[in-house]
Amino acid sequence: MALLIAKSMNIVKHAKKLKSRGIQAKDDEKGRGRRKELTEPQLKNLRKQLVKGPRKGQNPLWTTKMVMDYVEKEYGKKYTVRHMRRLLHQLGFSVQKPRPRHYKTDVAQQERFKKTSGRASESTGKEDSRFFVWARASSP
Repeated sequence: MALLIAKSMNIVKHAKKLKSRGIQAKDDEKGRGRRKELTEPQLKNLRKQLVKGPRKGQNPLWTTKMVMDYVEKEYGKKYTVRHMRRLLHQLGFSVQKPRPRHYKTDVAQQERFKKTSGRASESTGKEDSRFFVWARASSP
């Protein structure tokens, strides 16, 4: 009985759509979907802040946890790690995984090489590579 009522209500709904919209009523209307936690202006503001970098005195690069804390503090919104990673990717950032050093690395030999090899070695920095960090993707 309930199934019969539900089917008749569905028929009435489609009849109303046909009457109001004509033959185009056969096409489904696009749903709104779930609302975003942050508005478009908030997302633009967040992206600007991420490009500027973290506050002074912190790690010079963003970690997922740092971004989650920042969003919670600034906008009052909590995200899961997975959702924050998805959001960062949508904003044009990618995970930068540090390269580990081989256990047999001879640091002294590397330093000698850097000093004697010329201009190509001048660009090597001494960043702390213990964290996963986010940086702008090369192509958004």
